[in-house]
Amino acid sequence: MDYLEAEEQLTDEQLSEEIERFRRIVLSACSSLGNLQLATGSAQDPTERRMEYVPSDDCLASLKDIKRYIQED
Repeated sequence: MDYLEAEEQLTDEQLSEEIERFRRIVLSACSSLGNLQLATGSAQDPTERRMEYVPSDDCLASLKDIKRYIQED
C-alpha cells in the first residue's frame, strides 16, 4: 500500500492530526536554522544599527531535515 492509498483511508480527524504532526516537526526544524541579531556599526557608519541573520550551529542539519520531510510528500 503506497502513501496515497493509506491517506485515502484516513478520517478527516486523523488526516488533520497527521498534518499537525508534520507541521510541528517542520516548525521545530525551521526554528533551529538561526535567528536575527542586532548588529551595530560598519566601516562606513559606526553608528549604524541593523538586524543580521546568524545561522545556528545546527543550521545545516535542520535544512537536511526539512528537505527530508518535504520529500516524504
